[in-house]
Amino acid sequence: MPVKAPQLVFCRNESVSADLRRIVDELIKSTVACTKQPSTDREEDLHQVRLAIKILRAILRLLRPLVSNTFFKRENARLRSAARRLARLRDLGVARRTLEQVADKLASHSQDAAVQEVFESFLAHPPASSHYDEDRETAF
Repeated sequence: MPVKAPQLVFCRNESVSADLRRIVDELIKSTVACTKQPSTDREEDLHQVRLAIKILRAILRLLRPLVSNTFFKRENARLRSAARRLARLRDLGVARRTLEQVADKLASHSQDAAVQEVFESFLAHPPASSHYDEDRETAF
């Protein structure tokens, strides 16, 4: 059963502070639910968890003037670390699908064997994380 995405809206009858607490609480609960009650579409679950982390980091940056620098750095680093680990899973899934599509389009057995060898090599030795993500993160 898919997990319902949280409503990320501000309510007229709530203070901004209460709205933000509610939104953060809903994001965390939906993310935990995605991991504890996975749907049949694991890639969509992964996408929803990554999206929740991005939103949580955005809220944290919004609140940065209101929290201590120590708290901000610690929580931002935790969320960033989780996002990086999940990004590798997403990248592997995209690469796997791409290789499968290439293999499906090839007709000859010799080409299929070559693609299979590349595919197996990729699974055994996935590419390293890019420096782009690290450079982008230091800008925040």
